[in-house]
Amino acid sequence: MPLLEEIVTYMAANAMGTLEVNLFKGSMPDTPDVCTSVNDYGGAAPNHAFGVPGLFDEMPGIQVLARALTRTAAAARIDLVYKGLPKIQGITLSGTLYRIVNAVQTPFKREVDSKNRVIYAVNFLAEKEMSA
Repeated sequence: MPLLEEIVTYMAANAMGTLEVNLFKGSMPDTPDVCTSVNDYGGAAPNHAFGVPGLFDEMPGIQVLARALTRTAAAARIDLVYKGLPKIQGITLSGTLYRIVNAVQTPFKREVDSKNRVIYAVNFLAEKEMSA
């Protein structure tokens, strides 16, 4: 299962949203007003291990956006993810071992959109086995 599928499935199972209701992968739809989206990006260079030919594991980036009608509500929504995703430590998601998911920084206010909704963001690096 690809990275985004594994992460949003974990988030839904851990009360960080409901898939395709207020938790989305790949993009943030115009509605609902209150929602969370998860996107992937290049992240960091993969790791090599001494005595292991090729690449040992990869470190893709994950960006999470949380939108709400108020700054307080958007911050609370992103805080659930900020505290929740780093609990992924040494667990297998859909057959892929995730060694750890680390936040790159604390959550930050990214923007206020054209409908005056507040969007917060936070970025993570996931150290995980190479995808098949």
